[in-house]
Amino acid sequence: CPPGTYGYNCEGICVCDYITGRCLTGCEDGYTGFTCQTVCPVSKYGRNCADHCGAFCASTSNSYTRRCNAHTGTCLHGCLPGFTGRTCTVACPAGTYGHNCVCLDRCEPGYAGLKCDTECQSGTYGEYCESTCSNNCQLPSTYYGRQCDFATGRCLYGCKPGYTSPTCERACPSGRFGINCVNCQHQQTGTSSARGCNLFTGICLNGCKPGYTGETCQTACQPERYGQNCTSLCNSNCRQTGDFSARRCDLVTGSCLSGCAPGYRNEMCQTECPSRRYGNNCTSVCSSNCQQAGTTSARQCDIDTGRCVSGGCTPGYTGEKCQTACQPGQYGDNCTSLCSSTCKQTGTSSATKCNFITGTCLNGCMPGYIGETCEAACQSGNYGTNCTSFNCMQPTTSPARRCDLVTGKCLIGCKPGYTGFTCQTACQSGRYGNNCLSECSSHCKQAGTSTARQCDLVTGRCLSGCLPGYKDQLCETACQPVEYGTNCTSVCSSNCQQTATSSSRRCDVTTGRCLSGCMPGYTGIMCQTACQSGRYGNNCTSSCSSNCKQAGTSSATRCDFITGRCLSGCMPGYISQTCQTGCETGRYGNNCSSFHCQQAGTSSATRCDFITGRCLSGCMPGYDDQKCETACQPGRYGNNCTSFNCQQAGTPSARPCDHVTGKCLRGCSPGYIGLMCQT
Repeated sequence: CPPGTYGYNCEGICVCDYITGRCLTGCEDGYTGFTCQTVCPVSKYGRNCADHCGAFCASTSNSYTRRCNAHTGTCLHGCLPGFTGRTCTVACPAGTYGHNCVCLDRCEPGYAGLKCDTECQSGTYGEYCESTCSNNCQLPSTYYGRQCDFATGRCLYGCKPGYTSPTCERACPSGRFGINCVNCQHQQTGTSSARGCNLFTGICLNGCKPGYTGETCQTACQPERYGQNCTSLCNSNCRQTGDFSARRCDLVTGSCLSGCAPGYRNEMCQTECPSRRYGNNCTSVCSSNCQQAGTTSARQCDIDTGRCVSGGCTPGYTGEKCQTACQPGQYGDNCTSLCSSTCKQTGTSSATKCNFITGTCLNGCMPGYIGETCEAACQSGNYGTNCTSFNCMQPTTSPARRCDLVTGKCLIGCKPGYTGFTCQTACQSGRYGNNCLSECSSHCKQAGTSTARQCDLVTGRCLSGCLPGYKDQLCETACQPVEYGTNCTSVCSSNCQQTATSSSRRCDVTTGRCLSGCMPGYTGIMCQTACQSGRYGNNCTSSCSSNCKQAGTSSATRCDFITGRCLSGCMPGYISQTCQTGCETGRYGNNCSSFHCQQAGTSSATRCDFITGRCLSGCMPGYDDQKCETACQPGRYGNNCTSFNCQQAGTPSARPCDHVTGKCLRGCSPGYIGLMCQT
């Protein structure tokens, strides 16, 4: 750029020399010097400190103190007597004099006399002492001096009760009274404009607000009372805290301040707990073991203590709140029934033998007895524990005997799942079926120890499910190619890459891990994670082109996470779906749109900057400006839009010639002929 300019096309004008710092265009108002860093002297101001402060500006005793503003020249300490104005250059108008040019024909408030040097007498004030102090001014009982300020009339010792304002001439507003117009506070008023209390005494004229009593409504209700004139009593269900003199309820609304006594709720503690609740604020729930008496809405427990009422306890429980289960050997209502003596006893003698609610024997019956409570003897033909102590095969005809009545030997063999002389031996772990000849599937899942049973001893059904990769009851069916996991209940991710054939397995049969990688746009072991913003393609290894245009926030994705296609188009100078192709020669900017740059050198030479669009070798005929996008103004054409002599059209904005060829569109100006009116 030439000296003194800078920036784009050297259009900027420098304000200082880039080497010495000298200001090229002078200093701002209030400053001087080579680099404009020196504030004007105390008696000067303005551009380059060329102006002098007004001769009549007042100054302080310190000669080094500035007399006027360094920027504007305004006098900082006012004017000398006899002058006025911002710079103190204007003499006082006729009839005025001195500081601030005051009038000669009137005294300041509080003074009288020809020279305005006499203070107003006690009881008067204002201009020429013509005003009288208010009768509402308060005076000490032993004082006979001045009542009010001799200039303003302000009462020096405040106002009498019932009045306010500096001069005590305004009565207290509605709702206030007495000295300093204090608030009536708790008076009752009809309308917002009605006076609530006596102006002087403060006696409430319309009674008190709820919660207060007395002539001036200053007395709060006693601790056990509330409401209008304190006539209402706090609810007896309000909780009492501290001593009995403490307030139990809100003096206005009656709401209980410390909550409710057990068994009650709501603000005023007037509502009993619902049928299944009790205690403080009804937060405790009656025991589920309380017996329901009558309807479902009937109370089950005491609202205060939670003790089960009326119906007592449900079977199996006892105690006030029915929270104690029956002791071993007892069951039923209030634990009054005893377990059957024919229940089988296991463990210690103190271990319970039967269910504490129903009396059902927990460990079965003693040999020779049957039933839930083991009180029925075996029927004829059965014997032993629970009357079913054998697994003999059933004969085809009935009532043929299944076992030897003396030895118990099974006469027709054993039921599936059992073996031995009396068919009392269950199949070993790993075997099942008739005579235990079948083996459990090797695909059964092993539960617990290695000796634990893997499959049902009768049907062969795998008891703990199948190993990963197999399904169905016997675990002999392999998972489908798209299935995996326990019992084949999980499905391979649809984002797994498909192998050569559609029947090939896509994911690991145990973990679900994709065997051939992920579809474009996804990553992770199971290909369930979409590519992060800015990445795309196989396993998200490709990055969005830096030439993609950013839309929205900086975190918004710029390209399609599968294909890499730029979602908001390309940055200027690039084209194609992924914006990785620069503009062709002769094009630039958004979508590489065409323009009118002049061709320089070979046809393949670049005509413009592919990002900014600035034409490198000028414009084609008929166009102007940096990017050659503006057609010549009316009356101009050709290279650099040179002038010509065409006849001007009706309006100044109408085009008289073709902006490229120069052909005159409406004839020639007088004195010229030819296609372009140049002859």
